[in-house]
Amino acid sequence: MPFDFGDRGLSATEQAVLDELYVDPVTGVLTSRSPINSDGSTWDISSGSDNLFFINKQTNISMYPMIGGIKDQCDILNQDITGIFQPSARVYSDDVSRIY
Repeated sequence: MPFDFGDRGLSATEQAVLDELYVDPVTGVLTSRSPINSDGSTWDISSGSDNLFFINKQTNISMYPMIGGIKDQCDILNQDITGIFQPSARVYSDDVSRIY
């Protein structure tokens, strides 16, 4: 159900937010043209290329998880071992001068 703005219309800020969002008419998926950050008090999530980071805002430490995956199991061709991606994780060098 759409939000009712009554007779006031949208503010410039509200319109700017909506301008960043669109719905794919075929899939119905809501997509943002810009990255979305949480306003959580402790953790932020960010990504860089194929990597996902959880940033602890209290310690400023970026944690990176192991990530595994499963292909669409509705497709019978994915219902064997080829439909599973075993967990993997990026391992950074012990040479901290090469991290950045």
